[in-house]
Amino acid sequence: MIGRFDRIRIRLAAEGKTQNKGNKSLASSNSRGIRASILFFFTFLFLSSSPVQNAEKPEVIDQVVFLYYSNFEEAVKFYESVMDFKQIEQTVPLKWVSIYRATGNSFVGIVDETKGTLKAAREKPVMLSWVSNDVNAWYQYLKGKGVSIIRAPKTNQETGIRAMLVKDPGGYMLEFFRWIK
Repeated sequence: MIGRFDRIRIRLAAEGKTQNKGNKSLASSNSRGIRASILFFFTFLFLSSSPVQNAEKPEVIDQVVFLYYSNFEEAVKFYESVMDFKQIEQTVPLKWVSIYRATGNSFVGIVDETKGTLKAAREKPVMLSWVSNDVNAWYQYLKGKGVSIIRAPKTNQETGIRAMLVKDPGGYMLEFFRWIK
């Protein structure tokens, strides 16, 4: 165990304020690696005993995925009329964001790109997936609503799911699947 005075002595040595037996300063150009190693060691020692790293993980109580749209009204209509999601009451009502309950503590937030943090992008590298016991019923329901079907229900033994894919009005991929394994 390194004592308090040893740490002070090492810090002073790293700063070149002490000398070794050969009367050559540790601050010389040849000792830069030693100083860097000592600094790294103490930084690591400090961070590894930091109370932040030893803190308990806080609880996550809800989850919201925010999607950004150039046509906000069309997206709102889709999630309210087609998906039949209910808008939740917001603490601070905003006319440019709507949050819908998808399931229990899972929500989808629809954001007008002109006011939100992000802008709607042409490419949508996001897929919302919902687990359902009846993928075929979702297929019939969404097809009847005129939703763009990307892939009809299909069983994939490798992934262990039966799934279908559609796109919402903003181009986001929506997946409905059930576990088969």
